[in-house]
Amino acid sequence: LAKYQLNMRCSPTPSEGIFESLLKEMNLPYKAQKGFFAKHKSFTILDFWLGRPYRVAIEIDGLYHTYPDVVLKDKAKEDYLKQRRFHLIRFKNEDLSDLAAVKQRLTEFLARALKANKAHKLRKDREVLISK
Repeated sequence: LAKYQLNMRCSPTPSEGIFESLLKEMNLPYKAQKGFFAKHKSFTILDFWLGRPYRVAIEIDGLYHTYPDVVLKDKAKEDYLKQRRFHLIRFKNEDLSDLAAVKQRLTEFLARALKANKAHKLRKDREVLISK
């Protein structure tokens, strides 16, 4: 598993490459394969990170994300992001066969994230968006 994760940081999947092209086309500020230390100093990777003003993590899930141990890690990552008031949207590899639908879903999600972030300035219980 550790070897696989290291390889993914160095070589994005074809689906991640397609999605990165979409982010560039949409002119969104992002970081690919964004690493960070989560709970208990464990290191984890986000496929894509859109910082301020969005505060959105994007995951592209392939078959690998169906393995039980990976499902648990994904849940822990989701919980960590939620605690930090970051938003998360997940796409499956097969979703990328319809880029127009992916673009629409992402655009709508980002609009909701911006709205939630603005509301946060007014109250502490900002909505955290998780979309699967």
